[in-house]
Amino acid sequence: MIPPAPDPVVVLAAPGSSLGGALRSALAGRGWAVSQGQQHRAASALAVVVVEDDAGGPWSPPGSLRPGRTIGIGSVRSAAALAALAARGAIVLDQDVPFLALLRLVEDGLRTDTPVGRRLRDATASGLWERAAEARALAELTERERVVLCGLIHGSSAAAIAGEGSRSLATVRSQIQSLLRRLDVRSQLAAVAAAHRSGRAAGLGPCLEALHHF
Repeated sequence: MIPPAPDPVVVLAAPGSSLGGALRSALAGRGWAVSQGQQHRAASALAVVVVEDDAGGPWSPPGSLRPGRTIGIGSVRSAAALAALAARGAIVLDQDVPFLALLRLVEDGLRTDTPVGRRLRDATASGLWERAAEARALAELTERERVVLCGLIHGSSAAAIAGEGSRSLATVRSQIQSLLRRLDVRSQLAAVAAAHRSGRAAGLGPCLEALHHF
């Protein structure tokens, strides 16, 4: 058990947020002085802010925050909001890491900074920015390129994709090369991996979800 935090810790999240509730309970159980949300205006409060609701929609707390004393948590969908917090000195964490790892990173951010802690948080934020860049690139694919990528995700060959879409094999191969350039990857396998990592934020959720029904 860690000693209580010298300042109150406030976990701010959308009403009913499962991640917000889990963080409140876990931090309180580990000895942190977790205060009620309405107390977050206190100048001494350390704020942990979950910037998405359970549906992945954006959420922001009422009132003002002190970014230098704030930990922002979200996914690639909320990268813009997290980047704004990070630019003002907040610590940014990716909510998609396993919960126990996320909890350790939150605790590390609440404690006095250490070189190891900075490296861990920087690595987490770096992965989030990379996935945000992938999501932007995926969102910029043309409709035909998205159809081709969906076929690749499902394991279809270029010939099979051509047959299903009544296109020539040469056209499909050209579209594959185009989407590889847009995603800045060198292989179809790398493009599929990028889609699995970041595709839901780019509107590829139905294609990825359909894969799980096979």
